[in-house]
Amino acid sequence: MEISLLEVLLKTISTFLHISKDDNISSDPVQKYYQKSEEILKLLKPILDAIVDSEVASDEVLNKFFLELIRSVDELREIFESWQPLSSKVYSVLQIESLTLKIRNLGLDSFQLLKSSHQHLPDELSSSSLENCIQKMTHSVYEQTSSIIQEAESDQEEGVGPSSEILVKIADSLCLRSNQEILIEAVALEKVKENAEQAENTAEAEFIDRMIVLVTHIHEHLVLINQSQTSSPVPIPADFCCPLSLELMTDPVIVASGQTYERAFIKNWIELGLTVCPKTRSTLAHTNLIPNYTVKALIANWCESNNVKLPDPIKPMSCNQPSPLLVHIESITSSDSDVLPHSRENQPLSSESNQSTGSPGRSMISSSVIHSVGSSPLHPRSTSEGSLSVAVENGQGLDIARILLSF
Repeated sequence: MEISLLEVLLKTISTFLHISKDDNISSDPVQKYYQKSEEILKLLKPILDAIVDSEVASDEVLNKFFLELIRSVDELREIFESWQPLSSKVYSVLQIESLTLKIRNLGLDSFQLLKSSHQHLPDELSSSSLENCIQKMTHSVYEQTSSIIQEAESDQEEGVGPSSEILVKIADSLCLRSNQEILIEAVALEKVKENAEQAENTAEAEFIDRMIVLVTHIHEHLVLINQSQTSSPVPIPADFCCPLSLELMTDPVIVASGQTYERAFIKNWIELGLTVCPKTRSTLAHTNLIPNYTVKALIANWCESNNVKLPDPIKPMSCNQPSPLLVHIESITSSDSDVLPHSRENQPLSSESNQSTGSPGRSMISSSVIHSVGSSPLHPRSTSEGSLSVAVENGQGLDIARILLSF
């Protein structure tokens, strides 16, 4: 007997729900985005189970929704399964948001079609029960990272640049809570950009370049916070601070790129499998760590001259310690820790915002590139200086489906 599209869809959803046991799903920020997708699919599945043997399951229009749902759920599952600790968080999250929104809207369209269907429905699918499911799925919305990024770009267009509050919100939504995590994200985005350039996908390369610049702003904001909270009685020269820890170095070492880092931090970086210099992004020819006796002596002399006590030797276990940015994040999000932070225009997304069939109505927003500052180590090769028109869903959030290639 031929398997119906609905049966295939139910199997696809079950497969997706099963990956919740995978280890990589338990890490941030993947876990919270998986839980949101899971919530939507768990609202959808009981309704589909109820109609699997009914006449309405063969409805031609409904089957178009089923086919789109199968493709979207499969693509979303592949993104979650391919997630790795060194993957780009912003690139993955934006794809996940786009697909989750699409699945939600397809589900809403399916429910509305069932509600208005003249065909006989199972007894448990009364009009009131369907309306209840519609209401639950309609309210299964959350502030998207893409909409917060859009707000940052709007600020940039107004000439004021991304506010510290917006930068903290983006960092929180992506779980970029330490300097090392920010640097890892920048390296991951550089790799995505390189792949897009090799594929001659100019639009994607420009989009990723914009995300690199945004991560650069987050890094610069973190550095400013760190400088303002330093316990040193005098400003510490930048060359005496490790680019990874942002703290005064006690055991400076030189890597293959010629840059100097605190031994414990760069050792941890290399052990994570990162083979590029955090500051220059150049590939390390080797992983030997050479003591920088000159810088160590200069630091010792500076400390003695300024009556500054050298910190105790840093233990490797603290290499990914929370940064001062975390304090700001917690102060902003303490009252709403279960959802992403709200932006200034936090409006629920309607079911019409992304119709599942045909060409969805979209408004185009021309967003100026967030310019990098000088020769920031986080964005050494930024070349974007124009603007990129980005589609948005119902005026809120970036529609990356038309820009980003799936992994």
